[in-house]
Amino acid sequence: PSADFSDLGDGFRVHEIQADADMANIRSINADGVLSVCRDDSYQLVSLDGAGKFRRGDIYVRAFSEGMAVARYKADGAPAGYIDTGGEFVIPPQFTEADNFSSGLALVRLQDGRQAFIRKDGSYAYIAEDGEYLYDFQNGFCRARFPDCTRIFDTDFRTVAVQYGGALDIADATDRYVVLV
Repeated sequence: PSADFSDLGDGFRVHEIQADADMANIRSINADGVLSVCRDDSYQLVSLDGAGKFRRGDIYVRAFSEGMAVARYKADGAPAGYIDTGGEFVIPPQFTEADNFSSGLALVRLQDGRQAFIRKDGSYAYIAEDGEYLYDFQNGFCRARFPDCTRIFDTDFRTVAVQYGGALDIADATDRYVVLV
């Protein structure tokens, strides 16, 4: 399959995509049919209908998720933040690591080394305790490993299940069951 994109301005053109070399320039495609394309060390967001969204040569951009993408300036050790589909930073670069949004939350690593979940407005939803290791949300749940147990949190960070050693305790009253594998 191929797609023909129109000229996107500033001499940047995503041409008909057919060859493997062209496909390597596509970084991601989101559910809205928007491609993240890298060509000549610039990132461009392109709709499948050919409309250019933005072009930035000063940042690295990861895949878009829930309308935002992890981005960082092109400098060694530059912190990560989040841009919107217009290419503007909506959460300023401040994290040593950052993951995509899922269930309205994104897992980040703070400058002091702790992990945290942030909301789309950049506010903190949860900051990990010492010795706690967080995992990304999947289907509205995340796993948090503590020194003595593993907990499953919902998006409000209520514990819905706890595993001590081999035993699993279901710890909520919503009739949801979590199976740890």
